[in-house]
Amino acid sequence: MSNAKRSREPKQSILPNHKSVKVTISSSELSEIMDARLKAFEDLILRRIKDTEARLLGEIKVTLAALTCEVESLRQRVTDLSDKLGSGENQFSSLRGEKTWLCPALPDSLFILAGYCLLRADRQGRAGGVAIFYRAGLKTNGRERPPNVETTKRHAEIDTESRSFAAGSHEGGLPPTPTPARGSLLR
Repeated sequence: MSNAKRSREPKQSILPNHKSVKVTISSSELSEIMDARLKAFEDLILRRIKDTEARLLGEIKVTLAALTCEVESLRQRVTDLSDKLGSGENQFSSLRGEKTWLCPALPDSLFILAGYCLLRADRQGRAGGVAIFYRAGLKTNGRERPPNVETTKRHAEIDTESRSFAAGSHEGGLPPTPTPARGSLLR
C-alpha cells in the first residue's frame, strides 16, 4: 500500500460495538460547569499564592542597618545627612556620628532629620561628642550610660530579636573605664 492510499482511508476512533450517546445541556448548565471549574482553578491558584507567601515570609530576615562615621561638625553636615537619609536609597536603622563637635547650648531642633529621632552626648569643649539618629519607627528605650563616658545608647526591638546600638568617642588620653556594675556598652 502506498502512502497516498493510506491517507484516504477513514480512521476509526470508535470501536464498532460502541454506541455513541449525544448529550445536550442548556447554556445555564454549561455556565455552572464552567464556573465550578474556574472556581476550582482560582482556589488552586490562591492556595499556591498563600503557600508562596508563607514560604517567603519564613525566609525574610529583619536586620538593623547602621552607619557609623566621624562627622567632624554635625552642624555643618546636617543638611547633607538629611538629603542622604531622606532619599529612600539609604534605609539605615541608625546613623551613629562621632566627633560631632556640638555643645549643650545648641538645641536638638537644629539637627532634625526627617523620619529620625536624635540622641546625643556633647562635650563642654569644641572637640568630641557623639550622636545617634535612629529611625522613628523603631521600638526603642534608653539605656543608662556609665558616668564620665562620652556615649549615648539606644536599645531597639525588631520582631522577636533584640539589639542594642551605641556610639562612643573619646578625645586624647586614656578612655574612661565603665564601672563593672553598669556592664558593657554593647550587648
